[in-house]
Amino acid sequence: MLNATGNSRAAAAAAVAPVLAGDDPPTAVLACSDVLALGVLDAAGPHRHLSVTGFDDVAEAAAAGLTTVRQPAEEKGRLAAALLLEPPADPAGGRLLLPTDLVVRTSTGPVPRS
Repeated sequence: MLNATGNSRAAAAAAVAPVLAGDDPPTAVLACSDVLALGVLDAAGPHRHLSVTGFDDVAEAAAAGLTTVRQPAEEKGRLAAALLLEPPADPAGGRLLLPTDLVVRTSTGPVPRS
């Protein structure tokens, strides 16, 4: 399932609330940012049976126990700036891969038994 929303915690909470309240709610949500994942946690509430993962590893993620994917943001910014200042001769000729780390916290776990 793909559910598009604005890029705010409140927008994510509003978008996912009807999905979580439905007849067949998901057991896991992978959000494209920690901000959106935190909104999912807000909507799910403290007694949720839902694994939630974000992306970015912002400070709020650690405080909330959010499992996330950490990326090297500073290195990513430096490389983006370098590419803007000196574009490659063949823009379609390559790609850069940066390392990421899965940071497992309390927002993920096994699917609860029915």
